[in-house]
Amino acid sequence: MPRKPQHKDKALAVLRAHALKLIHARNSYALSAFLICPPFNHSAKHLIDAPDPHGDTLVHFAARAHDVAALRILVTEFGGDARAVNEHGRQPIHEAIDSADCIRFLVTECGVDINAMKRGDWTPLMIAVWDVGNTQISKAMKGNYEVMKILVTAGANVEMANKDGWNALHQAAKEDHYDATTYLALLSPVSTLRASTSGRLPIHTATLLLAPTSLPTIPLFLLANSPLPPSTLLAQRDNAGLSLLPLAVISGNLSLICTLLRTYHADANTRDLTGRQPAHHAAMSGREEVLRVLWEETGGRVEVDREDEWDRWTPLFHAAKEGHLGVVRWLAEVARVEVRRKDRKGRQAVELAAARNHADVVLYLSSLPEDDRAERMPAKDNAQETADGPGRVPGTDDSWRTGTVS
Repeated sequence: MPRKPQHKDKALAVLRAHALKLIHARNSYALSAFLICPPFNHSAKHLIDAPDPHGDTLVHFAARAHDVAALRILVTEFGGDARAVNEHGRQPIHEAIDSADCIRFLVTECGVDINAMKRGDWTPLMIAVWDVGNTQISKAMKGNYEVMKILVTAGANVEMANKDGWNALHQAAKEDHYDATTYLALLSPVSTLRASTSGRLPIHTATLLLAPTSLPTIPLFLLANSPLPPSTLLAQRDNAGLSLLPLAVISGNLSLICTLLRTYHADANTRDLTGRQPAHHAAMSGREEVLRVLWEETGGRVEVDREDEWDRWTPLFHAAKEGHLGVVRWLAEVARVEVRRKDRKGRQAVELAAARNHADVVLYLSSLPEDDRAERMPAKDNAQETADGPGRVPGTDDSWRTGTVS
């Protein structure tokens, strides 16, 4: 149920409701006339600054309505508080962010805090950047971009970070807004090196959230215009040990992956903190086309059968667990990985698929001959002779068929 107004003075609540109707009707003349002589012996300023149950004042509502005329009346004529804070930590400047006229008025004539944060997570500039990136209307996009410039000109701190360590450039990169990204990056090159609490630079954020079919304009711009040389930037890692190429693999953007490999000679076998490589990340997300690109661009030198350091899983284990049959087939038939390998707990990839009810993967893996890899691999890679017999891979029994996966 909606919360009821908490005004102790019912008369004040009635007056406030009437003022709100005039604001919503954009009737600034009637609003001014009403505030000149408010009934019931209430001062205009008291009426303007009286908060509703959510902490919103009349100035908040005028800013939210993008009514600069009402803002002038409330703040300039009658002394309303342009810095009032509601229960969400939002000031009128946060509410007016879509209106260049309102923002210009608040920052040039009202002396509001240009870097005010709402609950420690968003400055007006960050909100403006988000709006620029999300609007679908070109006129609105131009207006929000204008707001960004007004804020920066008025002294907005481009490098200021929120509680998550994000600055405005992180937000622009996240929203894949090229104009905002280039504007902020060129304005403050050092902001490109700001790491979030997860250890990610704006270029990492842009890469991770890049759509598979999008042009990688933002990551490539940041790579070419960073204060750091490309080789150093490529080696920068987040808190999970992920560098630029693995993040590109996770996003699945083939264009960026190819550019990083061809132009910047990124290491296709780089490992994160768990020992996983780009091939592991491609396999677990079912990106067969990414594996093909890694394989072709490196001339088959990308490691696709390397164990990680967590469960000793190869890419095949990840693909089998997630049920990515296409990846499993490619690894077995093209990359010719060892399909009977066991992980740290003694499980084979087929067992992981069985535990997740991926029947097609189970059927395929169980149809492969016991000595399949030994027959397909070059002699130098053949498994050594064991008690199981010449050329057989140790431990390729069928215990998974009756056992359970722990």
